[in-house]
Amino acid sequence: MNALKKFLSMFILFFFVGLHNTYATNSSSDCVAYTKVDNICITIPEFKSYYKHYKAEIIKEKGKGNWFFTLADKIAATKELMVQKLLLHEAEKNKIENTEYFKKYKDEIKEGIREINNYISKLKNEKKLSNKKLEELAKKLKARLINGYKVKAYLEMTLKDAIKVTRDDIDNFMMAHKGKYGFEPDPKNPKLQVIRKKELVEAIREEKRQLAANQLAHYLLDTYKVTINKDLLKKIKD
Repeated sequence: MNALKKFLSMFILFFFVGLHNTYATNSSSDCVAYTKVDNICITIPEFKSYYKHYKAEIIKEKGKGNWFFTLADKIAATKELMVQKLLLHEAEKNKIENTEYFKKYKDEIKEGIREINNYISKLKNEKKLSNKKLEELAKKLKARLINGYKVKAYLEMTLKDAIKVTRDDIDNFMMAHKGKYGFEPDPKNPKLQVIRKKELVEAIREEKRQLAANQLAHYLLDTYKVTINKDLLKKIKD
């Protein structure tokens, strides 16, 4: 699950503008995707906003070529967005803001809010937006900032054990790559690649992180019983 891999590799990914949880009220037919558990919905505007970002990331990574986005891309983007929504939902259900995992970012959040206030003040001086629009923008930016830290803290709390690197992990790696890697040069093996233990630990941790990412993504999608409205996706123009 690409989005979650980015979450875990940086421990906080790009949160698309205005991320929040929408709940299906009367009908799930208006949702691009929805969950049977807790009725979380991806609306058409939410999908369009995210899909625009999704395509830009793909083009940035692969370059502009003679190829087209298909329904499979829409489904992949929908799953990524739903995982992000479910992570936020889980964080809020677990009251992550009351834990030390979240509280330790208090100063960073304050600094982020200060920067947002400065940005809004600059826009206000430029008189390009009404006061009402500026208030709405400030509210959305601050919510996005706080939601991002909620997810970051939740991931740290949830995956802290899964990404621990043990002595056995290091020994198993060195045994599996015996003769290829070593912590010190070997005159008898000039092809041996010297690797620092710190680098090895980070490499193993990253591998564990990616494995945990996929497992968590599938767990959330299965647990919340996600349904994707493929017929509705087909009707949405790129």
